Amino acid sequence: MSQFKNFALLFSILILGLAISSCSSDGCSQADWVGTYNKIDEDCDNGGTPLFEDFATLVAGSCGNCISDGSFSLTINEEDCSVTLETPLFGDLIYTLDGNTLNVSAPLINCSATYEKQ
Repeated sequence: MSQFKNFALLFSILILGLAISSCSSDGCSQADWVGTYNKIDEDCDNGGTPLFEDFATLVAGSCGNCISDGSFSLTINEEDCSVTLETPLFGDLIYTLDGNTLNVSAPLINCSATYEKQ
């Protein structure tokens, strides 16, 4: 019986370790999104007039998997590490996070911007 307890304890520790490492490495937790980002590139078909702000600040939202840009609460889609904001003027604004890089796209108006976390 003692060997079974040791095996069960070892197995539990292994599962816990895997769960912790999978959660912290996906880059889609609320904490990964929170911060200030500087715009490093913008590509829009609008004659060169900038549409996106020079910086973006994201803060923790009202739920565990939500962020806010100060005006809207956005729910994080952990499957593709994105959030979507529906706007009447630009259609969907799609935010995707890849490490410290935040990409924002507005497909309806063929415009996108890339931000780097400070």
